Amino acid sequence: MPFEIEGTVVSGKGLGRKLGFPTINLDVGASALPPDGVYAAHVLLEEKALPAAAFVSSGHKDSQNKSIVEAHILDFRGDLYGRKARLRCESFLRPPKDFKSHEELRRAIAADVVRVREILVKQPQ
Repeated sequence: MPFEIEGTVVSGKGLGRKLGFPTINLDVGASALPPDGVYAAHVLLEEKALPAAAFVSSGHKDSQNKSIVEAHILDFRGDLYGRKARLRCESFLRPPKDFKSHEELRRAIAADVVRVREILVKQPQ
């Protein structure tokens, strides 16, 4: 059964946007989290389930010492700040990793997005 986390979309550092993979960041308070890592996930907004590559970590903290829950929603453009959203982690992709450069991180995210598409996005028959 997938793990779901609910929170409010808040602003982050903007690194994902700089790397070409903008993310939503969820303030989930003291919610229980799945194991740290990258997931193929869905962001649930109202009645929509949008495929996403998500990073969840209680071990890494943001600038306010909160757990990190962020997701790059595939093929999405828009402003979700202040909205409630749920993140449904469908499939574990990989554990967290420290990257030596932003370029190395960008390549890893690109590979994660490819895997999310393979897992969650149905291809036309």
